[in-house]
Amino acid sequence: KGDTRGKFVRDVYLNAKSRGLAYPEIVASQAAAESRYGASKIAQEANNLFGIKLREGETGEAREIMDKDKFLKKLTLEFLIP
Repeated sequence: KGDTRGKFVRDVYLNAKSRGLAYPEIVASQAAAESRYGASKIAQEANNLFGIKLREGETGEAREIMDKDKFLKKLTLEFLIP
């Protein structure tokens, strides 16, 4: 399997550095922490390493993913409220 976590951090670091971002080492470590080294659902399905989401009423390029909050709201509306 190899060093996939190390490769993830290295790849994000090199990408951030090539884009001229300040503190690419912090960008890479934050991406690793927030996305479980790229393994989170939102990272896998939407290439979103930082878990940034649009809230209701906000506009922008986005992909809808069922998260815990939406699930709980749906559960409440469908099953708990007659």
